[in-house]
Amino acid sequence: IDNQLRGRAGRQGDPGETRFYISLEDDLMRLFGGDRVTNLMERMNIDEDTPIENKMLSRAIEQAQTTVESRNFQARKSVLEYDDVMNKQREIIYGQRKQVLDGMDVKGIIMGMMESAIGHQVRSAFMGQAHLDMAQCRELLRSVEGVYFTKYTVKIDESQLSTLTEDDFIDMFTKAAADFYEKKEQEITPPVMRELERVVLLRVVDEYWMEHIDAMQDLRQGIRLRAYAQTNPVDAYKKESLEMFEEMVDAMKEETVRRLYSVRLRQNEEVKRERVASGMTENVGGDGTV
Repeated sequence: IDNQLRGRAGRQGDPGETRFYISLEDDLMRLFGGDRVTNLMERMNIDEDTPIENKMLSRAIEQAQTTVESRNFQARKSVLEYDDVMNKQREIIYGQRKQVLDGMDVKGIIMGMMESAIGHQVRSAFMGQAHLDMAQCRELLRSVEGVYFTKYTVKIDESQLSTLTEDDFIDMFTKAAADFYEKKEQEITPPVMRELERVVLLRVVDEYWMEHIDAMQDLRQGIRLRAYAQTNPVDAYKKESLEMFEEMVDAMKEETVRRLYSVRLRQNEEVKRERVASGMTENVGGDGTV
């Protein structure tokens, strides 16, 4: 700071000289000057009101300032590295969000999300196995039926299991899910479905991104303790934040698909009944009278 003030005065063309005031009890001297400066002052035995002009003392103060500036620089650099990680993730999310807002056709993205979500569930069921037994197959079917297609759409005989691979299950499920989505789209009409896709996708992205920001803040607060375990906190933050981001994206895809596949067309009579019921509820008084 002392050098910054000198430079500012010089650039402004102000004449004169600088005089540096500091106490030995100041954090700068207490933490970085050490007992060496204190002992030097005691040996010199100079009155407190007398300006001190001594090269050894000046060098000690400058060295303490340099140490502080170096520490502050490292702190600013560390903050920048933390912020850079978050900025890159923000650019990805905001970039995709802007494309949706600009009217990009979202159906292709939704179909890709559906394939990714089904692939994740199938791979989780196989767990590296070559084939599934009947119990595992039933469990897998229960996890996808009613979400991506109706029950009994995909039928698998026990005799087939010895030949069906992970990719075979993914192909069967994605085809059934795509057909189910097409039927739903025809019921709702394509224009309405396109608008629903945009609304649902944006809402899910916003919800999960806000939760991710909070989780990243918590990670950043606790990551500094890694230094005590001889681990670079910034490296640990980059690694774990990437894992969290990938988990968020996977969860975002599954939730978007789940909501869109659960959309159903309500008839006018059903909507009217709900509105009437809502109006009656609003008109009910505290004593139960309408």
